[in-house]
Amino acid sequence: MPVAGSSIRHGPWVGGVQYKLPVEGQRTDTLFAMSNCKVGLAGEVKKRLGFAKYISTALSTTDLTAVGYAKFSASSAATFIVSGTVLYEDVDGTWTERMPASGVTITAATDNTFEWVNAGGTIVLTNGANGPIKWAAAAGDCAALDVDSRFSTADHIEFFDGRLWLANTNANEDRLWRSDTGDIETWGSTSFYGLDFPITGLKAFGNALAVHAEEGIWLLQPTGNSSVPYQVQRQGNGGSISGRGLAALPDGSQVFPRRDGIYRWHGGPVQKISQALDGSRYWDSISPNRLLQSFAVVYPDQNEVWFQLPYNSTNMNHTMIYDYVRGIWYGPYEDYTRNCGAIIADLPHMGGVGDGLLYKHDSGTDDASSAIVGTFQIGATAPAGGEVDVRWQYARHYFELKGNHTVGISQRATGILGDTEQVNMGGSYAVLDSFVLGSDTLAEPDLVLLADTDLHGYDPHTSLRYQNSGAGQEFLFRRVHLQYKTIGRTRQRLPGVE
Repeated sequence: MPVAGSSIRHGPWVGGVQYKLPVEGQRTDTLFAMSNCKVGLAGEVKKRLGFAKYISTALSTTDLTAVGYAKFSASSAATFIVSGTVLYEDVDGTWTERMPASGVTITAATDNTFEWVNAGGTIVLTNGANGPIKWAAAAGDCAALDVDSRFSTADHIEFFDGRLWLANTNANEDRLWRSDTGDIETWGSTSFYGLDFPITGLKAFGNALAVHAEEGIWLLQPTGNSSVPYQVQRQGNGGSISGRGLAALPDGSQVFPRRDGIYRWHGGPVQKISQALDGSRYWDSISPNRLLQSFAVVYPDQNEVWFQLPYNSTNMNHTMIYDYVRGIWYGPYEDYTRNCGAIIADLPHMGGVGDGLLYKHDSGTDDASSAIVGTFQIGATAPAGGEVDVRWQYARHYFELKGNHTVGISQRATGILGDTEQVNMGGSYAVLDSFVLGSDTLAEPDLVLLADTDLHGYDPHTSLRYQNSGAGQEFLFRRVHLQYKTIGRTRQRLPGVE
């Protein structure tokens, strides 16, 4: 028999998560909160993929301070890491030392993280604690980079216009040095620029080099004049706080963290893009004095930037995701801590803290054999207005067939104590690889199913929270329709007031 009433639809959630808004202030296409979940291209919400050990053997209990994929030539490339005091190359699934007998020093410390570039087929790394290192060939040892004794250490690095650039040195934190063209180990005595502010990052920007400081962004543009090869112009009104958090996007823009959030720069004034994360429910818990160790990994296959951030922690323990095409946020991905990252074989790979391990992310359905706890909560939009009470009846959930496991769904509202109901992600169907002849109804994976759960109470607002913590258990929800019956405007008296 038909139910008399109306409905409000939540989802698809194409607006991502909005931590800056209270639950009743959310739109029906945004989420109030989420953890270990992703917003897909159609606005669906699904549990994130997991991670696995890249190589199962740990390198003692050291921190990884660099990871990357080095392309020495069109026919030679290698995955590498720095762990503890050693640079390692992956040789057929075994970490192999690439250190000379002498000449290179790497000081092991969690914060001695490296920035690195490919300088025309030679990998150059710098960490601000030790002298810059060069690595010229797979299966070969690394060596000290010759900087003609102009400085001993440098924090930031870039390869631009045929030159190697190093900045924020042990001698001058506001100084930027350049090598000769085509020779990364020849450094003239006057081949530097002073910006009057500590330099916090370097990144090529079109046909110029962007030099970041917290106080601004400067562009070095080639002049074609050998006597004055570059002109310096101030552009942005505030730069990155972190060299490793500074990332270039496919459209040529740059994104980076500042103390108050994440910014994007196309040239000219910088623009804040992380308003969705503002306030007490997220950004206020980011440790501002540790943001200098945050890092970003651009993930082109998914149009994402993964920002690894310190959430109430000295270490980088949250991954917050920015979809740079749709301009939305989702996350955090949590329950792990990472110290460095890079794209390898089209997937994010990140190095651990204190465990000597490299992890391949966005792969599989578990976190190195541990279950992923995925949650998300929709908004509590008032369907008839905040002054109108409604009687909540039931919710109809649309989801994809993912297997014979459940997701708990609980109702949340002021004065309403809803039960947690379980919705089976397989419905009454079995997917192809689990079909039992004579007892199951066959269905293709990703079939859209629906299920109803009860709602309770009288209130203008209500919200739903979804959770699953099972190992290897995926979920994907496309939308939910909340059924209600309008009661009308009723006066709510305060307790104790007659």
